[in-house]
Amino acid sequence: MKSPSGITIISVIPALVVVVVVVVVVILISAIALPSSSPSSLRRDARERDMGRGGGVGRRRSMLLFDGMVRYETTTYKLPGDIERNFLDWYDYDDDDDDDEDVDVGGDGVGRRGRGGGRGGYNALPVFWHVLKSGGTSIKLMYAQCYHLVEACETGAQIVDVGDDEHGDNTEMMPPPPPPSELRVVISEDGRKYVNVDVTTPHGILEASRLGFASSNLADVIFTPLIAETASSLVGWGGENDDVGGNANGRRGRMFAIFRHPVHRVISIFYYLQSATWEPTYNPVYAGWTIDDYARSEYCESDWMVRTLVNKMTGPLEPEDMNVAMEILKRKCLVGLMDDMEGSITRYHNYFRFETPYKNALDCSRRNFAMKGGNVGQNGHIHPTLDPNSETYTILEQKNMLDVRLYEYARELYAEQGEWMMTKKLI
Repeated sequence: MKSPSGITIISVIPALVVVVVVVVVVILISAIALPSSSPSSLRRDARERDMGRGGGVGRRRSMLLFDGMVRYETTTYKLPGDIERNFLDWYDYDDDDDDDEDVDVGGDGVGRRGRGGGRGGYNALPVFWHVLKSGGTSIKLMYAQCYHLVEACETGAQIVDVGDDEHGDNTEMMPPPPPPSELRVVISEDGRKYVNVDVTTPHGILEASRLGFASSNLADVIFTPLIAETASSLVGWGGENDDVGGNANGRRGRMFAIFRHPVHRVISIFYYLQSATWEPTYNPVYAGWTIDDYARSEYCESDWMVRTLVNKMTGPLEPEDMNVAMEILKRKCLVGLMDDMEGSITRYHNYFRFETPYKNALDCSRRNFAMKGGNVGQNGHIHPTLDPNSETYTILEQKNMLDVRLYEYARELYAEQGEWMMTKKLI
C-alpha cells in the first residue's frame, strides 16, 4: 500500500514502533533511575555515605538519548572536606529521641541538651552563618535576650573585668582587651552571656581554637560570617579512631542562616558603613559618596556569599564554585528569610528546641524581633531606596549575579524545607 507520495506505509510502521518503545523506556527509566531530591531520600543517601571520610559528594544527573540508547551525564560537586565532615546535614535529624533526657541545667540557669546542641539525637552545636545586613544581629540579640543562651560571637572578647558568676556594675566594654589566657563565660551589664573570644575574624577563630574552644562546651550557639574557618577550627568530632583530623571532644555544627536579596543587602551595607565608625570595615571615604559612586567603585561587594562559602575571596569565580555553594546550602543549611522573620524564627525554635527555663522565649522573639523585620538595635539603619529600574541597581545586580542566583535558590530551599518540617510537625 502506497501513500500519495509513493512511500510504502507498511515500511514506516516498524520505525514508528521503535520510536514509541524508546520513548516509553526513557520515561520509565527517568521515573525509576533518577534520584529523588526529597529530604527523605537525601537523608537515606547521607546514611549510606561515610560521613567521616573526605569531602562529600552531591550528584545531579541529566539523561541524554543517543541512537536509541539512554546515557547519563553525571556532574559531581565535592564539598570542602571540613564542611562535609564537621557540619551535619540539616535533614540528618532524629525526631524520635526523648525530649526529657540528657538535659543539664547549669549554674547559669540555661538548660542544655547533651552539651548545648538542641535536639535531633546528636551532640551538635548550632552555627549561625551571619550574612551581614540580613537580620543576623536581630537573631543574635534574640537568642541572648529571649533564650538566655551563651553565645560565641564578637561581643565576649570586648567584655572585661567580669567572672562566670558576677555581673553588674563592674562590667565594662573596653575594646580592644588583651587576649584571654583561658576560655570562660562572661556576662554583660544586662545579663547576656558570651564566651570571651571573637569568632568573627580569622585571628579570633585561631585564638579560640588554640584555647580549646571546640572541646570547652561553653557555647550554646556560634555567630560568625566565616563558615569555612569555623568548620576547620571550632566544630567537628575528632575521636581517637578518626584518621582525618578534627577537634577532639568537640561537636559537629548545625548551620543555619537568614537570607536577604543581595542587592538590597549591599545597598544597606553602603549606607550603614557611611556612619558606622565602630565597624572594622568602616571607610571614611564613604561619607562623601553616593550609592552610585559605591556601585562603580572597587570597594563594592561582589558575590560575597558565594565567595565565603567556597572560601575564595579573590579572583574569578567559576561555575563549579556556584555549584558547590548551592550544594552546601542544599545539604548543610537550615534556611531562613529576612522577609519572613516570624516564620524563620518559628522554624529555628521548633527545629533546635533549645532547652531554656524561660517558657515564653518564642513569644518574646516574635514580639521583639520578628515584628521589626530584622531591623533592631544599633545595626538597624533607615536609608533611601533604589529604583530597581535604575542603572545603579543594574550595576549592583551584575556585580552580585551569583549571589542573586544563590538567594533565589535559598528561597526554593526555604519552601522545600518547610514541606519537610510540616511532615515532622515542626511547623
